[in-house]
Amino acid sequence: MKRSYFGRTTVWVRLLSCLFIAATLLTAASCTTVQPQTGNTVTTGGSVTEAPNENKEYMEAVNYDADFKILSSTVSEEGGRHFSEFGGDIEADSIASEIFKRDKALEEKYNITFEIQTTVNWNTMLEQAYMSDDLLFHIATPGASNAVYSITNGYVADLNDYPHFDFTKDWWQTEAIEAMSVIGKNMMAIGDINLLAYDSVGIIFYSKTLAERLEITDLYDHVKAGTWTYETMMEYVTAVTSETSGDGEFGMGDTYGLTGGSYSALCFVYAGNYSFVEKDEDGIPTMKEDINDFVEYFQKVVYDHSLDYLIGYDKVKDDTNMFLESRQLFCINMLGYTADFRNQQINYGLLPLPKWNAEQEDYWTFPHQSASTTICISPANREYDMTSRVIEDMAYRSNRDVLSRYVEENLFFRSLNGDTDSYDTVLNLLRHLNCDIFFSYKAGITEILRGLMDAHDTNITSKFGKYSGVFKAQLESIVAGTADNK
Repeated sequence: MKRSYFGRTTVWVRLLSCLFIAATLLTAASCTTVQPQTGNTVTTGGSVTEAPNENKEYMEAVNYDADFKILSSTVSEEGGRHFSEFGGDIEADSIASEIFKRDKALEEKYNITFEIQTTVNWNTMLEQAYMSDDLLFHIATPGASNAVYSITNGYVADLNDYPHFDFTKDWWQTEAIEAMSVIGKNMMAIGDINLLAYDSVGIIFYSKTLAERLEITDLYDHVKAGTWTYETMMEYVTAVTSETSGDGEFGMGDTYGLTGGSYSALCFVYAGNYSFVEKDEDGIPTMKEDINDFVEYFQKVVYDHSLDYLIGYDKVKDDTNMFLESRQLFCINMLGYTADFRNQQINYGLLPLPKWNAEQEDYWTFPHQSASTTICISPANREYDMTSRVIEDMAYRSNRDVLSRYVEENLFFRSLNGDTDSYDTVLNLLRHLNCDIFFSYKAGITEILRGLMDAHDTNITSKFGKYSGVFKAQLESIVAGTADNK
């Protein structure tokens, strides 16, 4: 299911037009076990669904008269999880009020009561639920890496066993869910409920102040023309980086076109919508044998980041004042860091991560493996009908009512002051998330990419060859855990 840069679904078009006219988008059976139904496996060939009519109910109301238990992430400013995806607060002048109204409407519609638990010990909690075979929670929202750990150990259920999920709908990340599937099973999902996953996507912040001073006015001309590539970005980086401190060597007091740490390695690789795995006709993932295109591209990225006179890396990556002092043009970070820039009154804009080359069709980003959230269900949960009906409806309402406030609050009125180019970038990227089952395995490819970047090691083929056996074993463990899951 491919979406072009300007070919977003109607829900996004409606959202943008409503924000421009400053309209308010705020939307003011017994509990028996149902046998599972199958057939919801996602394929990427599905058509884009139309936006729902806001005056109609998407799911039929059922009187469950039950508690609905959610295991959610602990809110932590330090960990980047600065709001809860569930519960909310009607008194809050923030996204929390929309989350509250969404959840309250679902409670009344289905005669349920949400019980929200929080944790940072995801692996322990998912294991405990599996081993006890008790319904400790109906759904859990672990980060992708924790979800894959639990998949490997058989601690999560196949979402296809829950009848009301429809992962072809606009409120689900269809391509990502398909990419994370194994042997036809969907063990985890990402959708518009997972706002912290959206907070965790990689993006480029750029200094409008520095761009104006240097008379750089054509950044979005490249974005819109589809020519915002790594090579194009590096032309700006080369032109901007300069020794301005006067001490004769590059360091924290100088001006840079780009700064970044090992996280940049992940951003540049997955911005190419690249996957290190391929699946056979049975949906079994294996490592790609031919990775020459990746090696050629990543060697240049690693080499560029080794040059102090080109990119601020080792000596300046901890300098948090560079943006504030307008000594940095581009900064790569997670989208949720808009709050930090907003609090510092920095005049910034947002750009997509660059394409590998101009032939690439769309701009892509990816959710962070641990800072993101997913939707998982323990096999101990046999309340198939209620669980899938409520969560499918919650995803729908998140798309209809909550997502607009998320975008507005974090990106538009309060931050970017009418910057429609930055706004358009975010809308596009939130529908182009690149993540597969192996990328989500944090101890695998991720550490190799980060390590190569930190060591400025361009001997990439040798490194991947050395760990090919490890990668194979990791993928086999994921497949085994999925296959053994009942």
